[in-house]
Amino acid sequence: MTCTVLTAGHYKAAGNPVEPLSDEMRAYLQSGIDAVYELFLSAVERGRGVSREKALGMADGRIFIAGEALKAGLIDRVCSREAFIHHIKESTFMDLAELRAAHPELEGALRAELEQGQAAAIEAARKQAADDERDRLLALADAVLGTDADRLTAVVRSGITPEQLTALRPLLKPQGASDDPYRDAALKTLAEAAARPLDSLSGPAAENDFLSLVRAEMERSGATRGQAMAEVARRHPKAHAAWLAAMQKEEA
Repeated sequence: MTCTVLTAGHYKAAGNPVEPLSDEMRAYLQSGIDAVYELFLSAVERGRGVSREKALGMADGRIFIAGEALKAGLIDRVCSREAFIHHIKESTFMDLAELRAAHPELEGALRAELEQGQAAAIEAARKQAADDERDRLLALADAVLGTDADRLTAVVRSGITPEQLTALRPLLKPQGASDDPYRDAALKTLAEAAARPLDSLSGPAAENDFLSLVRAEMERSGATRGQAMAEVARRHPKAHAAWLAAMQKEEA
């Protein structure tokens, strides 16, 4: 059988199995092998911290099993995959001071990322507090207004502002309808409560507010009094602290 090698480029078929290897092609292939071997020896010197003479003895082309490689100094340990991952985690731990010293350029980026995450968490907490306060006021409105509370709930859920609703009130009020002082007073009280910052709770008012929050939570979720108190204390720590202070003052 006769084989013909078709190539483009003088060295393209160097080392093919069907033609004798010329001195030129042998030198060309050997130069590439020697260059790669030199890179490997340099890597062994740096990685294992040994001299060139020692590296030549370690990287002479032999294949080592794990125990032999450890004895020759080619590896540091023989262990399982899980143990190796644990070792990597332990050996690469870096506290803030070490990070600042080793990678000063990363500190600012990491700090900015942390602050961004904290800002997002704070914003989410504020939104949750606003939603909780809205639900509390709607629960109170339901207790005060009865069936009329459904209309108030629909208005609140629509997202309309108090200013917009005030401007539209003359158009929405039925002809000949009379004002209900009790209902108006209740709505005014709820509006004032909604306008009061959550963090301004203190004194006896805070005590009453905490208990009203507990009642609203019981009505909203069907929780027991103890469960409701625990949940409200978690959501409104300042109101809870003021209530505890008032209770301790009474006991004293």
